[in-house]
Amino acid sequence: MAARARTRRLVAGALLACLLLAAVARGAWFALCAYYFNALTPKVLPPLEPVRGLGSPRASGCAACHGAIAEEWRRSLHGQAMSDRFFVAEYASEGRIFACLRCHAPLWEQQPTEVTGFADLGPPRPRQRPNARFDRALHDEGVTCVVCHQRGDALVGPLPLDPGAVPHAVTVDPSFGANALCARCHAAEGFPGAEFQRAILPTFEEHREYRARGGRMRCVECHFPAEERPLTAGTPPRAGRSHRLLGPRDRAFLQAHLALDPPRCAALGARLSCVLGLTNGAGHRLPTAEPGRELALSLEPKGGGPGGSAHILRRVDRAALTERPDQDNTLRPGEHRFVEVTAPSGPATLSVRFCLYEERDPVLALARVPYREVCHTLAAWDVTATGAASPRELGDSSLR
Repeated sequence: MAARARTRRLVAGALLACLLLAAVARGAWFALCAYYFNALTPKVLPPLEPVRGLGSPRASGCAACHGAIAEEWRRSLHGQAMSDRFFVAEYASEGRIFACLRCHAPLWEQQPTEVTGFADLGPPRPRQRPNARFDRALHDEGVTCVVCHQRGDALVGPLPLDPGAVPHAVTVDPSFGANALCARCHAAEGFPGAEFQRAILPTFEEHREYRARGGRMRCVECHFPAEERPLTAGTPPRAGRSHRLLGPRDRAFLQAHLALDPPRCAALGARLSCVLGLTNGAGHRLPTAEPGRELALSLEPKGGGPGGSAHILRRVDRAALTERPDQDNTLRPGEHRFVEVTAPSGPATLSVRFCLYEERDPVLALARVPYREVCHTLAAWDVTATGAASPRELGDSSLR
């Protein structure tokens, strides 16, 4: 009897220990999920207050008075943040993960669900419930007007206005448009636990390097160029900024920030060699933002056949969330670099292209877009068999 009692006590003790271990493991798992969720940046913007005098936070409400500006925004990548064909394809392929909306549609009212944490991490599965304040039309507007312009119950801008002539509440802040306005999304770190060499969207981090080298331009001064025009229909022209959001889909904008030396080409035995100097004049690396964007230099024989190429880009493994140290050769701010490309001897075409994605990027297949349609030709030269190079006239860009 005594032996059976001891056995029962041992069994009971073992069960209790197992229960305690299970409780500790469960608590540790919940803590780990909470840690990764809380470390995820950027956060969703807090719920909006109604702007005094403004009927709706939607862009359609702004367009009634600010028609020209609203049309610029609508055609920009801010206005197409939720409808751009490449984003739509990648977003769908990743299961429409909530984290994408934190930059592409960052308002509380743009979130279909309220995400309160992670229920699982492999793969990430959010704990969520329907968002009672969800506005589908506002969601579809992407980075809409009030994302940048609303503070509290007023709309903010850098220049003074006549309060009596404005139908809604306005706050004047001369510092509006500082780099911090852009940093929220353009300094996104990526998913916690990812093994990247630097931030997944590192443009703001790169801009700090540009500033450290003596650069003085703010983000808006390049990407939202100054423009004088009426703020609303029927009012006098005044200083302001374009809302077209110039960027990698604008060939002239790219050409203005990448200086190219005249190529030095020569016949070297059975090979034709061309050396081209590139200088990054942008306020960040080139290419910047999403990994996979590339500067591609090619030397292609006019008679056909294989040529030579060089690629300047940053590669990451999006599936494994990893990046090797040798997979980033982007141009640093202010950097001047010589790049050589070679091809078999004979007349050839030397070209410099900017591409939104490298040729093997899976997003091209997802969006069903050929590689050639995501590239601008920034410059091209006809090269003779002896190495004489003459500029070639560029046609229209296929990149839209």
